[in-house]
Amino acid sequence: MLRKIVGYCWRLLLRIIEVRGGIMWRMAVGHKAPDPQLELLETRGDPALEAEDTERLGAGHKLVGFRDGGRVISYGWVAVCGCDVDVLFGIRFSIPNETVYLWDCFTVDDARNQGLFRRLLCDAPKRVADATYALVAVDVMNKPSRRAIGRAGFEPFFSYYGLRVFGKTVTSVALCDGRICRLRTMLNTLPQLLQR
Repeated sequence: MLRKIVGYCWRLLLRIIEVRGGIMWRMAVGHKAPDPQLELLETRGDPALEAEDTERLGAGHKLVGFRDGGRVISYGWVAVCGCDVDVLFGIRFSIPNETVYLWDCFTVDDARNQGLFRRLLCDAPKRVADATYALVAVDVMNKPSRRAIGRAGFEPFFSYYGLRVFGKTVTSVALCDGRICRLRTMLNTLPQLLQR
Protein backbone atom coordinates (compact mmCIF):
# COMPACT_ATOMS: atom_id res chain seq x y z
CA MET A 1 0.00 0.00 0.00
CA LEU A 2 2.80 2.41 0.91
CA ARG A 3 4.51 1.65 -2.39
CA LYS A 4 1.34 2.64 -4.30
CA ILE A 5 1.03 5.88 -2.36
CA VAL A 6 4.69 6.76 -2.95
CA GLY A 7 4.33 5.90 -6.65
CA TYR A 8 1.23 8.08 -6.95
CA CYS A 9 2.95 11.00 -5.18
CA TRP A 10 6.02 10.64 -7.40
CA ARG A 11 3.92 10.70 -10.61
CA LEU A 12 2.02 13.72 -9.30
CA LEU A 13 5.27 15.50 -8.50
CA LEU A 14 6.60 14.78 -12.01
CA ARG A 15 3.49 16.46 -13.45
CA ILE A 16 4.04 19.52 -11.30
CA ILE A 17 7.83 19.84 -11.65
CA GLU A 18 9.55 19.05 -14.93
CA VAL A 19 13.32 19.09 -15.34
CA ARG A 20 14.90 18.50 -18.74
CA GLY A 21 18.40 18.58 -20.07
CA GLY A 22 20.01 18.25 -23.43
CA ILE A 23 23.27 18.49 -25.30
CA MET A 24 23.74 20.60 -28.41
CA TRP A 25 26.30 19.04 -30.74
CA ARG A 26 28.09 20.69 -33.67
CA MET A 27 30.03 19.48 -36.68
CA ALA A 28 31.94 21.22 -39.43
CA VAL A 29 30.33 20.08 -42.66
CA GLY A 30 32.76 18.50 -45.09
CA HIS A 31 32.76 18.84 -48.86
CA LYS A 32 32.39 15.15 -49.72
CA ALA A 33 29.36 14.41 -51.89
CA PRO A 34 26.31 13.22 -49.90
CA ASP A 35 25.15 9.62 -49.85
CA PRO A 36 23.24 9.12 -53.15
CA GLN A 37 20.62 7.02 -51.36
CA LEU A 38 19.67 9.94 -49.07
CA GLU A 39 16.72 11.67 -50.72
CA LEU A 40 14.81 14.89 -50.26
CA LEU A 41 11.30 13.79 -49.32
CA GLU A 42 7.87 15.41 -49.52
CA THR A 43 6.31 13.26 -46.81
CA ARG A 44 7.26 10.72 -44.16
CA GLY A 45 4.87 8.28 -45.81
CA ASP A 46 2.29 8.25 -42.99
CA PRO A 47 -1.09 9.74 -43.95
CA ALA A 48 -1.64 10.75 -40.30
CA LEU A 49 1.45 12.99 -40.50
CA GLU A 50 0.83 14.61 -43.90
CA ALA A 51 -0.69 17.84 -42.50
CA GLU A 52 2.29 18.24 -40.15
CA ASP A 53 4.70 17.49 -43.02
CA THR A 54 3.04 20.15 -45.19
CA GLU A 55 3.22 22.71 -42.36
CA ARG A 56 6.90 22.02 -41.69
CA LEU A 57 7.84 22.12 -45.37
CA GLY A 58 5.87 25.37 -45.70
CA ALA A 59 7.93 26.87 -42.87
CA GLY A 60 11.11 26.19 -44.86
CA HIS A 61 12.26 22.98 -43.20
CA LYS A 62 13.59 20.16 -45.37
CA LEU A 63 12.83 16.46 -44.99
CA VAL A 64 15.48 13.91 -45.93
CA GLY A 65 15.46 10.17 -45.63
CA PHE A 66 16.19 6.71 -46.89
CA ARG A 67 13.68 4.46 -48.64
CA ASP A 68 13.51 0.72 -49.02
CA GLY A 69 11.20 -0.38 -51.79
CA GLY A 70 9.41 2.97 -51.76
CA ARG A 71 8.82 2.87 -47.98
CA VAL A 72 10.51 5.55 -45.86
CA ILE A 73 12.64 3.65 -43.34
CA SER A 74 14.67 6.49 -41.83
CA TYR A 75 14.14 10.25 -41.93
CA GLY A 76 15.19 13.50 -40.36
CA TRP A 77 14.09 17.11 -40.53
CA VAL A 78 16.63 19.80 -41.37
CA ALA A 79 16.12 23.44 -40.45
CA VAL A 80 18.08 25.76 -42.72
CA CYS A 81 19.17 29.39 -42.27
CA GLY A 82 16.26 31.56 -41.13
CA CYS A 83 14.06 28.70 -39.88
CA ASP A 84 12.96 28.82 -36.25
CA VAL A 85 13.24 25.75 -34.03
CA ASP A 86 12.15 24.91 -30.50
CA VAL A 87 14.96 23.71 -28.24
CA LEU A 88 13.46 23.47 -24.75
CA PHE A 89 10.14 24.42 -23.15
CA GLY A 90 9.15 26.65 -26.07
CA ILE A 91 12.49 28.48 -26.23
CA ARG A 92 13.11 29.02 -29.92
CA PHE A 93 16.03 30.22 -31.97
CA SER A 94 16.60 31.11 -35.60
CA ILE A 95 19.15 29.06 -37.52
CA PRO A 96 22.23 31.23 -38.27
CA ASN A 97 23.76 31.73 -41.71
CA GLU A 98 25.72 28.78 -43.14
CA THR A 99 24.24 26.48 -40.49
CA VAL A 100 21.68 23.69 -40.49
CA TYR A 101 19.95 22.06 -37.53
CA LEU A 102 18.87 18.42 -37.66
CA TRP A 103 15.84 17.41 -35.62
CA ASP A 104 13.01 14.87 -35.27
CA CYS A 105 14.97 11.96 -36.73
CA PHE A 106 13.48 8.46 -36.76
CA THR A 107 14.32 4.99 -38.05
CA VAL A 108 11.74 2.18 -38.22
CA ASP A 109 12.42 -0.79 -35.96
CA ASP A 110 13.31 -3.27 -38.71
CA ALA A 111 15.92 -0.87 -40.17
CA ARG A 112 17.74 -0.05 -36.93
CA ASN A 113 21.39 -0.96 -36.27
CA GLN A 114 22.27 -0.53 -39.95
CA GLY A 115 23.96 2.86 -39.61
CA LEU A 116 21.14 4.83 -41.24
CA PHE A 117 20.93 7.43 -38.46
CA ARG A 118 24.68 8.06 -38.62
CA ARG A 119 24.58 8.31 -42.43
CA LEU A 120 21.64 10.70 -42.21
CA LEU A 121 23.46 12.90 -39.70
CA CYS A 122 26.62 12.98 -41.84
CA ASP A 123 24.98 13.63 -45.18
CA ALA A 124 21.76 15.58 -44.58
CA PRO A 125 23.58 18.92 -44.21
CA LYS A 126 25.22 18.42 -47.62
CA ARG A 127 22.00 17.28 -49.26
CA VAL A 128 19.89 20.33 -48.33
CA ALA A 129 22.16 23.39 -48.10
CA ASP A 130 25.62 24.78 -48.58
CA ALA A 131 26.29 24.80 -44.84
CA THR A 132 29.52 25.24 -42.93
CA TYR A 133 28.15 23.89 -39.64
CA ALA A 134 25.54 21.36 -38.59
CA LEU A 135 23.86 21.31 -35.19
CA VAL A 136 21.83 18.61 -33.52
CA ALA A 137 20.38 18.46 -30.01
CA VAL A 138 19.63 15.36 -27.99
CA ASP A 139 18.15 14.65 -24.58
CA VAL A 140 20.91 14.14 -22.04
CA MET A 141 19.45 10.70 -21.13
CA ASN A 142 19.36 9.38 -24.72
CA LYS A 143 22.64 7.43 -24.72
CA PRO A 144 22.09 5.49 -27.99
CA SER A 145 21.52 8.71 -29.95
CA ARG A 146 24.46 10.40 -28.24
CA ARG A 147 26.73 7.52 -29.32
CA ALA A 148 25.47 7.67 -32.92
CA ILE A 149 25.84 11.46 -33.04
CA GLY A 150 29.43 11.19 -31.80
CA ARG A 151 30.22 8.47 -34.36
CA ALA A 152 28.85 10.72 -37.10
CA GLY A 153 31.55 13.28 -36.30
CA PHE A 154 29.65 15.72 -34.11
CA GLU A 155 31.25 17.12 -30.95
CA PRO A 156 29.43 18.31 -27.82
CA PHE A 157 29.01 22.09 -28.09
CA PHE A 158 27.08 23.00 -24.94
CA SER A 159 24.64 21.47 -22.46
CA TYR A 160 21.35 23.04 -21.49
CA TYR A 161 18.87 22.47 -18.70
CA GLY A 162 15.45 23.79 -17.85
CA LEU A 163 13.00 23.73 -14.96
CA ARG A 164 9.27 24.07 -15.43
CA VAL A 165 6.73 24.21 -12.60
CA PHE A 166 2.99 23.92 -13.29
CA GLY A 167 3.76 24.31 -17.01
CA LYS A 168 5.64 27.60 -16.57
CA THR A 169 9.34 27.79 -17.34
CA VAL A 170 11.14 28.89 -14.18
CA THR A 171 14.66 28.85 -15.55
CA SER A 172 16.74 27.60 -18.46
CA VAL A 173 20.51 27.67 -18.48
CA ALA A 174 23.35 26.63 -20.75
CA LEU A 175 26.76 25.34 -19.77
CA CYS A 176 29.61 25.94 -22.21
CA ASP A 177 33.35 25.87 -21.54
CA GLY A 178 32.71 25.79 -17.79
CA ARG A 179 30.56 28.93 -17.89
CA ILE A 180 26.87 29.09 -17.03
CA CYS A 181 24.58 31.54 -18.81
CA ARG A 182 20.94 31.86 -19.74
CA LEU A 183 19.95 29.52 -22.55
CA ARG A 184 18.42 32.42 -24.49
CA THR A 185 21.78 34.29 -24.32
CA MET A 186 23.63 31.22 -25.60
CA LEU A 187 21.22 30.79 -28.51
CA ASN A 188 21.42 34.48 -29.43
CA THR A 189 25.22 34.30 -29.65
CA LEU A 190 25.38 31.06 -31.68
CA PRO A 191 26.81 32.70 -34.83
CA GLN A 192 29.82 33.99 -32.90
CA LEU A 193 30.26 30.80 -30.88
CA LEU A 194 30.25 28.61 -33.99
CA GLN A 195 33.28 30.48 -35.33
CA ARG A 196 35.41 29.55 -32.28
